[in-house]
Amino acid sequence: GKEVKPGVWIGPNTSIDWEGAEITGPVYIGSSVKIEAGCSVIGPAWIGHGCHLRAGANVIRSVLFEYTRLGENMEFAEMIVSPCYRVDRTGNTVYVGDDRCSLRWGDARG
Repeated sequence: GKEVKPGVWIGPNTSIDWEGAEITGPVYIGSSVKIEAGCSVIGPAWIGHGCHLRAGANVIRSVLFEYTRLGENMEFAEMIVSPCYRVDRTGNTVYVGDDRCSLRWGDARG
């Protein structure tokens, strides 16, 4: 990636609403990522290629695997998130679609 501001690296073909999003490094944002207005990414964080952060989504000290889509106004703090599951810092794993989980995420390709 290319360092666009101190501690923030982005890959090619990204679409980031720089006016409406807050990004604080260290953060690596992969290629073809879309970050909408109202989002925040607080590092250390890694956003894999092809991810989509919908309006108001927050990523705090987390890793998003490739092609992960976060729902509007969702907060993912200190987690590893993939299109199919998420793991918090205590090792608790929740799979996408589990109605007991208030967080909404999925596959950005579908």
